[in-house]
Amino acid sequence: MKTKIFTPKIYCNDSGNNNNGGGGEGGLPPFIVPSGEVHYIPQNKEQINAGLFYLDGEVVVDGKWTFLGETVDRGGVAGGVGVNVGGGNHTHGDLDLLSLFNFTFTEGLYRQVLNHNLNRFPILLFLDENGVEVHPKVRHPTVNTTIVESNIELTGSIHVLHSAMQANPLLFGELSLVSLDGTYTQLISHGTDSYPVFKFIDDSGVEVDFLVTHLSKNLAKIQSNVLIQGEIYML
Repeated sequence: MKTKIFTPKIYCNDSGNNNNGGGGEGGLPPFIVPSGEVHYIPQNKEQINAGLFYLDGEVVVDGKWTFLGETVDRGGVAGGVGVNVGGGNHTHGDLDLLSLFNFTFTEGLYRQVLNHNLNRFPILLFLDENGVEVHPKVRHPTVNTTIVESNIELTGSIHVLHSAMQANPLLFGELSLVSLDGTYTQLISHGTDSYPVFKFIDDSGVEVDFLVTHLSKNLAKIQSNVLIQGEIYML
């Protein structure tokens, strides 16, 4: 039985607040990295910044790093080498209640269908009745429907991260992994001159995680310890 490794998400805004009470690796507030400091995003974490992010130091990304915002003014650069996304404007993303857990037990699994009609693969946060983050399996049959599955019945709430800057998913292409020294690897030449956010969906519609390395602003490498068929979306 294949075990899915779930990626904890850290939601941060430009005041430095986040939903897990922490300040990122090394104790740094996750919305600013001072000159001479290094901020680490480990492989099993996804940091989602909603607002300004001031980068004067260095960020090492082994996991995932997502920027969200509703107004963008690219007029400012912090410290000459950093990134000031938003300039003097305020940017934000809202984490809204999408649904309460309401499972149906079928075929040995607790299952819930979410007809969100957002025309994208939404970023979801699942909280139990005590406010603890839980991680059921998520499948996307379409860009407007999400299926949540669990081997135990969950109670609590499902939240969705809304932002005007969340673009609709762009189908980039198919997964085409090849075995290199025991690791399944694929190069993605995207030509965006940036570090895009990728979402990987297997043939059954389940989100899967890869180790993503940005070799340059136009080339990324993805790696997996198992061979997976599916599609690559770019957000």
